[in-house]
Amino acid sequence: MIFPLWMKKTVFMSDKQKGLEGELHELLPRVGHRNCVQHIYRHFKRHHGSQLLRDKVWASVRASTKSRFHNAMLDLKKTDSIAHTWIENNVGKPEHWCKAFFSLEVQTHMLCNNLSESFNSFILSARDKPIITILERIRRLCMKRIKNRRLAIGTKPGPFCPRINKILERQLLHTDGVDSVWNGADGFEVYCSNDE
Repeated sequence: MIFPLWMKKTVFMSDKQKGLEGELHELLPRVGHRNCVQHIYRHFKRHHGSQLLRDKVWASVRASTKSRFHNAMLDLKKTDSIAHTWIENNVGKPEHWCKAFFSLEVQTHMLCNNLSESFNSFILSARDKPIITILERIRRLCMKRIKNRRLAIGTKPGPFCPRINKILERQLLHTDGVDSVWNGADGFEVYCSNDE
């Protein structure tokens, strides 16, 4: 059987497995599956709610290599062996929730499905309607959102929105002793003026 290339580059994310993994594997054998880490952590937090454990769990989730993942899990085990055991027994394979095990063919590193949750809450009023009605409501909601954003940004001074201005101001604080040279065309060299 020949599988389309898009299958290897597609991932479904869910809050819990609920049999989804088996069904997906049967229908779309090459498609990946991930669990939303935010939901995993929410369940973990009920039993192990300290800030230290939170940091340890997220360190293991965000580990970019398998060795870093194993080191982070060992660190969690040293800190709280019960929390480590809970993760091993309740979370499932790290292929579904840890960056180190994600396929490199998939061009996303998302760990949480906040994007889809946000979209679902955005279209909540239209979810039970026929598809054309849903699309029309989404179109109208997007138009209203764009209009509101334009009105809001029109009241702000300068070419950038407030959040970008804050980021730029923070970055400017770190530019003391830094200078740049223009190459005369389309490039610059930035250097520290202290160590010419």
